[in-house]
Amino acid sequence: MLWSLFLALAFWCLAIVFYVSLERDPNRILYAAMAALLALLWTVNFSLRLSRRRRR
Repeated sequence: MLWSLFLALAFWCLAIVFYVSLERDPNRILYAAMAALLALLWTVNFSLRLSRRRRR
């Protein structure tokens, strides 16, 4: 469960870094969107695991 939390946080940070630091790259929005999509998937994964653990 912690692994999915760490990956979600890492991908959110990576999306922000891609969007902010790659100012001259025309594909920075694409890179940031791909990282944000992965972050969203890992966030959903973490929330589902957390809700399953709370039910027990």
